[in-house]
Amino acid sequence: MRKLWVVLIALFVVAAGTSASRQPPAASLEARLAVLGKVWLAAKFSHPRVALTARDWDAVLEEAVPKVRAARDAASFADAVGGMLATLDDPVTRIDGLAANDPPGRPGRAAVLARAGDGTPVLDLRGATALTGASARQVLEKEGGDIRRAGRLIVDLRGTAASAFTGAQVFAGIQHRLVSAPTALPARRYIMHSGYRAQAGGAGFYSSRQVTDAEPLVEPRDSLELPRIVFVLDGSAWVPPIALALRASGRAAFLVHGDTPQAPVSTVQVPLEGGWSAVVRVSDLTLPEGRIELPADAVAPASEPDDALYARAKPLFTADLGPVTVTDPAPVWQPEATYPTPAYPSEAHRLLAAYRLWGVLDAFFPYEHLLDAPWDGVLEEFIPQVLGASDELEYARALARMASRTSDSHVGVSGSAALTDWLGAYSSPVMLQIVEGKPVVTRIKDADAAAGVSVGDEILAIDGEDVSARARRLAEHASFSTPAARDRLVAGRLLNGGDATEATVTIRGADGRRRDVKLPRARRFGVRAQREGDVMRLLEHNIGYADLDRLTTAEVPDMFERFAGTAGIIFDMRGYPNGTAWAIAPRINTRKPEAAALFFRPVLAAGSSRERLSFFQELPPTTTAVYIRLTVMLIDERAISQAEHTGLFFKAANGTTFIGSPTNGANGDVTTMVLPGNLRVSFTGHDVRWPDGRQLQRVGLQPDVEVRPTIAGLRAGRDEVLERAVEWLRARAGSSADSGR
Repeated sequence: MRKLWVVLIALFVVAAGTSASRQPPAASLEARLAVLGKVWLAAKFSHPRVALTARDWDAVLEEAVPKVRAARDAASFADAVGGMLATLDDPVTRIDGLAANDPPGRPGRAAVLARAGDGTPVLDLRGATALTGASARQVLEKEGGDIRRAGRLIVDLRGTAASAFTGAQVFAGIQHRLVSAPTALPARRYIMHSGYRAQAGGAGFYSSRQVTDAEPLVEPRDSLELPRIVFVLDGSAWVPPIALALRASGRAAFLVHGDTPQAPVSTVQVPLEGGWSAVVRVSDLTLPEGRIELPADAVAPASEPDDALYARAKPLFTADLGPVTVTDPAPVWQPEATYPTPAYPSEAHRLLAAYRLWGVLDAFFPYEHLLDAPWDGVLEEFIPQVLGASDELEYARALARMASRTSDSHVGVSGSAALTDWLGAYSSPVMLQIVEGKPVVTRIKDADAAAGVSVGDEILAIDGEDVSARARRLAEHASFSTPAARDRLVAGRLLNGGDATEATVTIRGADGRRRDVKLPRARRFGVRAQREGDVMRLLEHNIGYADLDRLTTAEVPDMFERFAGTAGIIFDMRGYPNGTAWAIAPRINTRKPEAAALFFRPVLAAGSSRERLSFFQELPPTTTAVYIRLTVMLIDERAISQAEHTGLFFKAANGTTFIGSPTNGANGDVTTMVLPGNLRVSFTGHDVRWPDGRQLQRVGLQPDVEVRPTIAGLRAGRDEVLERAVEWLRARAGSSADSGR
């Protein structure tokens, strides 16, 4: 799975890209705008001076867009992106070219101890192998006595950036000799997003916070007992953490030869074009006193020879050095600006919407590995559609189509009155379901308003539009996890329209004839319940029945009391529950499983979205009697999210048998983002699986016994799925099933 943040540099190491990783020149303005968005998003989520601050990063983007549009070539495009990054006043966050990323090589020799003109020992680490082995440690062991007698040391780190990975190991082996008292290394501080914190509604499991990694003290051992060390640096130097720690305590000074090196913090890179890349800081280094920034206590021109350069070190051994720490404001989380008016936003805010939608899902959608096509190219594809939208409706529709690429039934775009009206906000007096591949009436909600319609009637056309064409149009603007989920969505929207409007519906009844009926639309027809009748009842053969679409948690104790002596219980989960799984599952828990579900949560930390927090969910305990008879759960495409999680709980508790057809295939605690125009976009926040790791998303609960309703059965007033469940329980419960009759 390819992510926006393509390179995560290890702790205390500065990124160094290669020309092989560069992408070819951008072919279009859309491609450049997409890259601009990815750079902007990298800083938005992870730069310490952007994420969890009050900085208006949206406004900076608005200023950058016209400059990107005006860019004539790769260099001017890089300048435009660099101008946006320059507003952060952070030398680490910058535009790099090929030359900057490929420092010249150094002579292939190990660490050596040289002497400055005044006799000061110089630990010369410029050799290509100086930071790749034990030579530095060996030099200090051999020459330690002379260095201690001299009372001072110059450490030359010029050109060491390419050896930074191994350099960290080398300095870990010698830093105890460079300190004369316990010394705290700088700690890495960064932004961590544990899931996507909901902007408006949704689950409260997700958080964004600042994290500081703990670092150990470096204890002196065989110390050289030096009052101060001078580190010589240049633009291609790697700065070890111990050098910063010593500088913060006044026991080191930095002499810069030419360009100042980059601070040794974590960065990410986003390729631009023509060999350029954007480098974005994603961490800071801190001590208890505050954030550390790399100082230049003295600077020499790049042309200065070594003898003259080392001579500049002499006064630094006794000079008064300034502070190196900065106090930053406390981090604060604030929701995204919704820009509620106008409903049809400006071009800049429409582009911002595309960036937010793509970036949030790229970083925090846990099921990106299940997409039908790579997410990476979606931004460039939809930028023209979002920018080309001519009004509020076209804008909302473009975003809805973009979001639908997630194939997640939890994804929905709301908040646009125009889109709501276009899709139809008000229901008719009948309920539909896709049966045998056809939209069929399964319930009459208001007999007077639905005069002339019967259960089992097939819908052929609506307001003169063929039902198949209407279904395709509706599905185009919706996200659905499975074919079953598409059927649920289409059935729920086919007859919708405006308030107080009337639909002309062409139907075909049991007699096979086509006829037109008028069906009103109104808010009062928007009932959620899938069924009527008693929520709990005793069926034939002493079998209990509970409709989980309507059963409440408060009714669960009474249900188990009523069904205590039954031969089995049928839980009807062809709909959406009311949080009853946590009350019911413990009461049927005969297996005592270790876990009921496995969760994975996306974590974006220091610019890397490759991390995932995993945990198991256990069933709640109970102190009441446990029901030990068989249980069945009826399922179909109307079971989504919490309904599917109910199935996980019941299957774990006692192996409940699923009877019916596959469920929707979307589970995982919804979270929400906001987009300009006051739009809300919901999506799944957790990757939820079976306890053994099997996939649930885009699969759904699969029936142990598959049975589907038929049009003939509906017309005959039968519930064939329920009938099959009764038959199944009766066959397995034996004579006990008849004991209550």
